[in-house]
Amino acid sequence: MASLAVQYLEDGPGIAGITPEDARARLQGAFERLPVTHVLLGWNLPEALIESCAAECTRARAQLYR
Repeated sequence: MASLAVQYLEDGPGIAGITPEDARARLQGAFERLPVTHVLLGWNLPEALIESCAAECTRARAQLYR
């Protein structure tokens, strides 16, 4: 079985401007375009962003790694 991993969201000055809803919508868009099986998150992300990404990965049946 083929796997496709994407790295998503990195800690940095712009991370505070991303809402959980935006993060989830962008990730959902990636799942709609690509057969993503694994999502890798960056370090030091707000818990709300992690939770929204986790929910979207669960919906898409993709593995989430922090």
